[in-house]
Amino acid sequence: MHHKILVAAGWKSKTPWRAHKPERTTVVGKHVVKWDPRVRTIDYVKHNHPDIIWESPDAVRIIEISCPSDGKVTYWQKEKVSIYTDLQNDMRRTHRKPVTITPIVIGNTGVIASDCAKCLEDLNIELDVVSLQKIAAIETVKICRNLII
Repeated sequence: MHHKILVAAGWKSKTPWRAHKPERTTVVGKHVVKWDPRVRTIDYVKHNHPDIIWESPDAVRIIEISCPSDGKVTYWQKEKVSIYTDLQNDMRRTHRKPVTITPIVIGNTGVIASDCAKCLEDLNIELDVVSLQKIAAIETVKICRNLII
């Protein structure tokens, strides 16, 4: 996800996405992409540590990625928006531009919430739901193999 966001911002990738190691902050032209940041806020905000913040000249996106068990996908899709609303409001005041929360929640076997495709589409990156579903399923199988062996 981080790799695809950087490419969408205009970054020229030298490595394939699987070999990509995110840096804390990457500046690409007028875009700033922060990986795993702890955001300083004006008011106390309990949840101020999203996965990715993508700041472009006209907007800020709070991107939260999660891979829960399949039965919890819809719950976490809503919960991610709910817990970051205070941070969204604080960032609107400090950045003086629109701030959106984009939850990307894929179940451990590839199950998705009904609005996951829309969330990916809103990011306007070269990544589709089917690819994320395959990655989630493959990584789950890898984890299970390590537990059995």
